[in-house]
Amino acid sequence: MMRRKFGFSARALTRGMFQAAAAAAALFSAAAAAGAEPGPEMISAESYKALDRFKDFFSQLPAEGSSPAGFRAVSPERFDPIWKIGAFMPVSGSVSKGDLLVLTMQVRGRGSREDSAKILFKLQDTSWAGVIRQEVPAAPEWRAVRYFGVADKDYPDGSMSLCVYPGLDRQTVEVRGLSLRNWGKTAREDLPPLEQSGTAVDTAPLPAPPEPPKPIVLAPLDAEQKAVKRYVMLKLDDVVNRGEKQGPGWRWVQLAGYLRGKGLHAGFGVIVKSIENDNPAYVDWIKRNALENGGNIEFWHHGYTHAMNFDFNGKKCTAEFSGPDEAYMMDAFSRAMNSFKEKTGLTFQTYGAPGNATDATGRKVLEAHPEIKVWLYGDERNNAGKLALRRSLNLEHAVGKINYQTFLRSYQNQRTRDYLVLQGHPMMWDDAEFEDFKRIVEQLEEDGWIFVTPIEYYRIAVK
Repeated sequence: MMRRKFGFSARALTRGMFQAAAAAAALFSAAAAAGAEPGPEMISAESYKALDRFKDFFSQLPAEGSSPAGFRAVSPERFDPIWKIGAFMPVSGSVSKGDLLVLTMQVRGRGSREDSAKILFKLQDTSWAGVIRQEVPAAPEWRAVRYFGVADKDYPDGSMSLCVYPGLDRQTVEVRGLSLRNWGKTAREDLPPLEQSGTAVDTAPLPAPPEPPKPIVLAPLDAEQKAVKRYVMLKLDDVVNRGEKQGPGWRWVQLAGYLRGKGLHAGFGVIVKSIENDNPAYVDWIKRNALENGGNIEFWHHGYTHAMNFDFNGKKCTAEFSGPDEAYMMDAFSRAMNSFKEKTGLTFQTYGAPGNATDATGRKVLEAHPEIKVWLYGDERNNAGKLALRRSLNLEHAVGKINYQTFLRSYQNQRTRDYLVLQGHPMMWDDAEFEDFKRIVEQLEEDGWIFVTPIEYYRIAVK
């Protein structure tokens, strides 16, 4: 079986329609009596709920008669790269190295330029290591398709997601009966025949691909609206160094220079473990740009390690400050405060949690650090004695994905709010997205927003 550059083995058993090729038949026919059975279904109703976060592109299809439940994916335009639009459906069950995973579905679709459409599925973990990566063609008629991959390593329960990317073109694709099963190691050589589940029988017309959305052009705010002071904070996450004895990532340098040239202030979240090595270029860059030293950037506490989705003493933890015990969190929080102070001479005054996840224990740890005045995306009711700034509209429509027109669709109804906190992940932006970011900044300037850091807003809001 071939190894691809993605680090997994994957082969289509069918392309377009369910057809047993000679090689596949030879693989399966000898094992009918072997009695191999798959593990339980790995895709659940909870998996489908993840699609609700992307209602502009996905909608669920209920079961109808003999047609199983599924979803419709609508792309108003081609997204390049396709990763700009994607839903991550969590799957259950642990997978061991060498296990054979089989993905089946029924699919149909209509594209804008030809009869068929395409949708991409990728089964992967949080490190983007994958077991299946398959571009699935979808013609106007329902077809049953199956694909498989062999796990290249062990994957703990809860570590994997089935990622769905519909943005290959302007199109409408429907999927029903989506199934993922683990056939284990015995299935690698002797997989018994898989019964066809049949094709979906609903005959409702397939919606045509949507027309591309008309560009949004905002009318200028009037003088009275602009006269009201409104503040915007750029919450830009995940500052780290490029490597040992190197400065920050190049996008951070570019971004800081752009904002400085426009005289705009912003907040950059530092993952503090990255500053502990002997790295004078990195430290000097922070000190030069710091608000305390006459710069325009407030560097804020974004965790010591920024650990996410990890096991601690046998317990699955959501994030560094959501799940572990108090001793773990207190050590991580304090080490971040102390290391940053030791290396830069600066004291954090703002905190934003890794993954924006802080549980009750995390709030207790936060409350024990009076140096912190502002909690970004914090709990306004249980604020740990901090100024908790709510999540407002999204700068990115998905993590690391930014588009000017998509931003305007949400922003057009929130142009006169009292403040905005806009979260972004600059090191994930490509050049086109950075240009869209600049267009967003220019629109905010045109509307009269005042760019401040979180601690600057604290001094304004807390009299």
